[in-house]
Amino acid sequence: MDGDQLQEVVLVDRPNLSIFYQDPKRGFNKDPDQRYELGGQPAVLWAAKVGRAAESLLIMTSEGVTEMRFTNRTGPPARQQIIKQQTIIPEALSPQRHLAG
Repeated sequence: MDGDQLQEVVLVDRPNLSIFYQDPKRGFNKDPDQRYELGGQPAVLWAAKVGRAAESLLIMTSEGVTEMRFTNRTGPPARQQIIKQQTIIPEALSPQRHLAG
């Protein structure tokens, strides 16, 4: 996602995203290189090229789609809402209901 031709791993650990960057010699660190808080709302995430050489992480919530650009490994991602309209994603998850067997 940062354009260096190495892999990244995004671990979704509610309500956080943990970002791991691949080191060309050592592989991946045990601890995340960056953390990002989603704010506790349901979201769909995917990586996509949005007019740039590197991929961005797109996050769709009930309020629209936000693009996160990982421009370097040391700084936080640049964040920009690219679609601002209501989506099919709910604002909150309803509690699970147990069905009687």
